[in-house]
Amino acid sequence: MNEALVPEWMKKIRREDELAEAKKESARKLEVGASPLLQQEGPKFWHQLQQSLATVVDSLPVLKLSGSISRFSEGIRIEVVYYYLIPVQTYMDIYYDPDTAVIRCATMSGGICQLYLCAASNNEIAAFAEFDGPPMDPEQTSEYLMRPMVDSVRVQK
Repeated sequence: MNEALVPEWMKKIRREDELAEAKKESARKLEVGASPLLQQEGPKFWHQLQQSLATVVDSLPVLKLSGSISRFSEGIRIEVVYYYLIPVQTYMDIYYDPDTAVIRCATMSGGICQLYLCAASNNEIAAFAEFDGPPMDPEQTSEYLMRPMVDSVRVQK
């Protein structure tokens, strides 16, 4: 795309969006920096989430599906596959940013979500979906992430 041809009003919206995102990211870093609980327990939550995701992947044969988890420098990739005449698969890349206590997810279809780690009322860490929702422990977060993947592969069976 030729940047010179982009209308000025669209460039302005993009700049506003980038500025809002930078402010949000900065505020989140300050919040995490001021919270020893998030600094200490965030990595523990991430580890527990990875264990829960591994359990789900190991359990996929119960639904006649298969899957795998592979690690890359910044996170993990989870694949869910239904083998038939033509295999049907989907995947999600998930990584944890300890500076902002955010779990970022990107799907094969281009979907993106963020889960924010926050201190819950019981002084434990919980994940909150980007667009509101109840606090989730690692197992609930695992279901939140995996259920749409499993459903999308099963629908195509």
